[in-house]
Amino acid sequence: MNTISHQSEAIQTALEKYNQLAIIQMSPQKVLEFSKVASYAWLGRFDLLKHSCHHILEKPWAFKGNQEVTNNFFKIQYAHEKVQCLNVEVARLSAWVDHEDAHLKSTYESLAKSDPTLSPEILCMYEECK
Repeated sequence: MNTISHQSEAIQTALEKYNQLAIIQMSPQKVLEFSKVASYAWLGRFDLLKHSCHHILEKPWAFKGNQEVTNNFFKIQYAHEKVQCLNVEVARLSAWVDHEDAHLKSTYESLAKSDPTLSPEILCMYEECK
């Protein structure tokens, strides 16, 4: 589903206002239907915007290339944020592994005296982790 469909309520309101004004102009403009407007994919196909006095189609953000560059810029920004989050997660995981390693070692050492049959199993797990 494209962005235009997500904003359909706002577009319908603007379209109603446009259609009311279009028919009373000195040179009447054609009335647009929402179903046709909603099917447009790019700004350049909007008659509503083409005849705007704000020259919307000439704005830098209206060009597809600029939109793609902007999208890529924000994707890169997001990737940098994710790298920072992952660096925190790596540190947490490393700390957890170190903690588990220390726990296995201390468990082995305490069982070596109290339960000599179980301590070799713990030692085996400890050595597998290294």
